Amino acid sequence: WIRIRRQDRVAQAVSWARALQTGAWVGAQRPQIRPLYNRRMITLRLADIDAAEAGWDGFLAGREVFELDYEALSAEPVAEARRVLGFLGVQPHRIGGARHAIGPQAVHFQPPGHGQKLMSVGERVPLSTQPVGLHCCV
Repeated sequence: WIRIRRQDRVAQAVSWARALQTGAWVGAQRPQIRPLYNRRMITLRLADIDAAEAGWDGFLAGREVFELDYEALSAEPVAEARRVLGFLGVQPHRIGGARHAIGPQAVHFQPPGHGQKLMSVGERVPLSTQPVGLHCCV
């Protein structure tokens, strides 16, 4: 398992509340409306985040988990992608004899149950032909 966590949960709650208000979920999206400070919404999102993290803590207990900080991933995406590939035992420049770039097209973030193949630790699968399910709580 690869687990992405945001260390600043308050910032995560604010970001989530802002996205709910504006409809802009990633930086490239233009907000539909201007967000307003809403303490209750932020507090509720923080409680949701805490509950989700507790659920993942329980589910992942006793499993091999690679922890990844959202902040580090945002600051140094290539370096963090290489750390993940190292954990998986995948060479960053050659996978199954084919060349692959490290970039947004290389990994698909989808919840379980969407027909994707889940990669086991150490399994080598060409990312261009087999999507990999990574589960994260950002």
